[in-house]
Amino acid sequence: MRTTPVTAPATSRTPGSQTASAVPRPRGAGAEPPAGTLGSRVAARLRVRFRLPDRHDPAPHPARLVVTCCWAAVLGLLGLPVAGRSSVAIITGAAPAWFEPVVVLVGVLGILVTAATFTAIHRRWLPWLLLAAATALLGLNLSITLTL
Repeated sequence: MRTTPVTAPATSRTPGSQTASAVPRPRGAGAEPPAGTLGSRVAARLRVRFRLPDRHDPAPHPARLVVTCCWAAVLGLLGLPVAGRSSVAIITGAAPAWFEPVVVLVGVLGILVTAATFTAIHRRWLPWLLLAAATALLGLNLSITLTL
């Protein structure tokens, strides 16, 4: 069985022109977001700041990873009694009507912020700010729950 080699079609390119076969290059981490709507610019900035590391990223320092994991674990362990107390208040009907949506919203936001910490582990200050925000959200949830 004979095969013929596959070659790319010859195209004439002038400097600065784009052809249909041109493959766009991926944007680097330091590149500016494309001009466009506010939503597209915000989405581009979020993709740069919050992304899971790939194979070519350096591993975070072990101490940074340990402190981040321990802080997130403490938040999770402290959040369990708050969630339990809130659940009991909701199930027994002792909570006012506004209590359930507020407690659930604040709790879900705290979980999302804590999870976002691990996508921003390579940034300098962002993981610590996110964990501080998650701690504040847990404190808010605790104070709301203690008012019952």
